[in-house]
Amino acid sequence: IGMLDYQRHSRPDPWKQLQLAKAAVAGFRERGDWRSLVIGLDNLAQCYWETGDSEPAESALRERLALIERMKEPYSIPHVKLHRLWLLTSRARPEDLGEGEQLVAELRHAAGLSKGYHGWLLGLQAQLCLHKGQAEEAERLAAESIASCSEAPFRRLAAVTTKILALLGQQRSAEARAEAEAGLADLAR
Repeated sequence: IGMLDYQRHSRPDPWKQLQLAKAAVAGFRERGDWRSLVIGLDNLAQCYWETGDSEPAESALRERLALIERMKEPYSIPHVKLHRLWLLTSRARPEDLGEGEQLVAELRHAAGLSKGYHGWLLGLQAQLCLHKGQAEEAERLAAESIASCSEAPFRRLAAVTTKILALLGQQRSAEARAEAEAGLADLAR
């Protein structure tokens, strides 16, 4: 996992990262190191997703959630459910919307959800609304997400993007352009 983190942050190479994540998961399974396997599966899912392979990413997240629930690690459950929701909203398949809404409902009532996770949840919920053609609600949720994600620039950027798409979906192109310009200026800081 250490080599994977090093590779991810200093020498981005998605295929090398995937190879390292697979090796880590295999090693943790072989040793029966379930706590490390939870971390490894999260990394493996992200690596699969970043290389464009959503099915194994989904499988790794499902396995991670099942393992966390068996281990009774309540702190990790919202984290993996958020990653699962992220995958579902990113993939944007109509058959995923129901499961996405179920995850939103579960996470909305999750105890101890941090401000950052709450902001991410709002952004993902906004994406779901956008996929369902609910541009006004998507705009409102994206704005809330932007306000909550001040410490997470990539999640904030995702929410800004969702808000822009929601504005465009409402034929409000001048406002969408202003949001895009503000988002770019925010990134430059």
